[in-house]
Amino acid sequence: MVRNFAKYLAFAVLLAGMMTACDKAPIAKEDMTNILFEIYRTDACLQLKGYGDNDTIKAQYYESIYRKHDVTKEDFESALTWYADHPREMVVVYRNLSKLSDDYLKRVENYEFKPEAKPEINDSIDSLNIWYLDPKTKWERADDKRKLDDEHFHGLWDSRKYFTGCLKLVLSAKMRFYSSNDDSVTTRMIVRYSKSKVPDTLQYRCKADSVARTYKIWKRMDGRVVSSAEVMLVEGVDSLDVIDIEHVDLKMAYNKYDDNVSSSIWNSIRVKSSKWRGDEENRLK
Repeated sequence: MVRNFAKYLAFAVLLAGMMTACDKAPIAKEDMTNILFEIYRTDACLQLKGYGDNDTIKAQYYESIYRKHDVTKEDFESALTWYADHPREMVVVYRNLSKLSDDYLKRVENYEFKPEAKPEINDSIDSLNIWYLDPKTKWERADDKRKLDDEHFHGLWDSRKYFTGCLKLVLSAKMRFYSSNDDSVTTRMIVRYSKSKVPDTLQYRCKADSVARTYKIWKRMDGRVVSSAEVMLVEGVDSLDVIDIEHVDLKMAYNKYDDNVSSSIWNSIRVKSSKWRGDEENRLK
């Protein structure tokens, strides 16, 4: 009888272990701790700035936190429900969260500014223009019968070669368009990341009223590594009668004191004095 009881007990322990293994947290404890810490810190900052009751602004900041950790709002809410149903695991998360908060407060309280050891922000951030297409284009349908299509204004950068350490991408273009139909065109930038299947798509609607305007699109990386960047400077050229692009650049901002910046970037900076021009064949190797 004792032998049979031991057999049943061993089977019950094995079954319980299998059930526990299958019931896995949607977000690991370490990641959950970091997400909650950033959310609580964001709430405190917004409260201090007087935006504590503004749900719209909160949602925007929360969304950036989710993207940084490569999760969605639904993933996070599902994880909250899971941890609520598993109080022992939740206790571990809050214990780690408490320690993380204490360590952060200690660093803030013990912070000592040493100007000789920390360069000014304006001195540490630099940029490199990586626009390789023609930065100037002028075309009028009445005077030039050349066929233009979107490919003339389409640039694609395989950024794994030289975007390591990228802080921000800034697309700036001074352009003038005209359409007898009073149409408009779109400028678009798509940024893809190495650890996320969800790209960031930014676009600007450009008026075709013959007025020269400077359009600017920028995207901060928030610590993520870019796998590629794609720019469509002018979408919808068939409807235009005049295209006048006075100047275009795509700048990559980086910290020149950061050791993680790609060696290809450093070589380009040294050889070409922080300016890169050329076509597809002369891109960074």
